Amino acid sequence: MAISTDAIDSVVSINGLRFHYRDWRNAAAQPMVLVHGFSGLGRAWDGVARALSEKRRVLVPDLRGHGESDWAKEYTWQLMVDDLDGFVRALGLDHFALFGHSLGGRLAYMYAGQHPEKLERLVICDVGPEVTTGGNQVVAAIQAAQVTFGDFDEALKARRGAAPKALDDELRHSVEHNLVKTAEGRLAWRSDPSLTQWLPKLRPDAELQWDSLRRISCPTRIVKAELGGTLALETAQQMTQTIPHCTLVEVAGSGHNMQLENPKGLIAAVSDFI
Repeated sequence: MAISTDAIDSVVSINGLRFHYRDWRNAAAQPMVLVHGFSGLGRAWDGVARALSEKRRVLVPDLRGHGESDWAKEYTWQLMVDDLDGFVRALGLDHFALFGHSLGGRLAYMYAGQHPEKLERLVICDVGPEVTTGGNQVVAAIQAAQVTFGDFDEALKARRGAAPKALDDELRHSVEHNLVKTAEGRLAWRSDPSLTQWLPKLRPDAELQWDSLRRISCPTRIVKAELGGTLALETAQQMTQTIPHCTLVEVAGSGHNMQLENPKGLIAAVSDFI
C-alpha cells in the first residue's frame, strides 16, 4: 500500500469555534485521533504522526485556545471533551483509535468513559488521576514561559526551560510552528495566555477520573515516561488494574515530552498496539 507522507491542513467548526487539524492521509486505514497536551499544538507531533500514519489515518486537532484553533471565553475539561466529541462527529468517525498525551490523555480517557462504544483502541500517554511533583514543575515551567519574545532564539530558550531534554530538531520544529507575530512586532505563543488561569478547571476530581477509567471497554495502553514524567509508577499500575484489557509500557530515557525527547521510543511503544 502506498502511504502519503504529507498531511493536509484543514479546519472544522465545532461548538461555535474554528478548529484546525492535520490529516495524515492513509485513507484505506482505520482512523486515529491524536490529542496534544496543555500549551502544545498538533504540529509538535508531526514526526510521530508521520510514522504512525503507516498504519493509521492520523488526525491531529489543535485544542481550543491552542495552535491555529480559535481562542475561547471558557476552558474546562468537559468543554474540551465536548469539542473532541464534536470533532469525531464532524468527521464521521466510528470505532476509531484515540491517542492522548498529558492534558490530551486526560481528555482521551474522560471521553472514553463517556463514549466507550466509539473507541477501538486507546493510548494514554504520561497522565493519570494523580499528578507527581515533577508534573507540577512541568506546568510551572510552561507558565513561566508565557511571555513575548524579541526573536526566535529567545522563544526557543524559553521553551527549552519547559522541555530541557528535548532533541534540538524536534524542539525547533515545535517552536517554529507555535509562534505568531504580535501587533508590536514581537513573537508570542499561539496559545491563549488566559489558559493558565483555567488550569484548575482542566483537571476533573480524582474520583471522577477513576470512575471514567473503570468505564473504558476498549483495549488500552498506558505509556509512561521513565524520567521525571507526570505519571508515577504506582498510579500507572493502579490504572492498569482499573481499566479492563490494559497494558503498561515505559519509554526509556525520556521525560514527559516524549514526542520531543524520544519520539522513536514513543513510536516503538505504541506501534505494535495500534
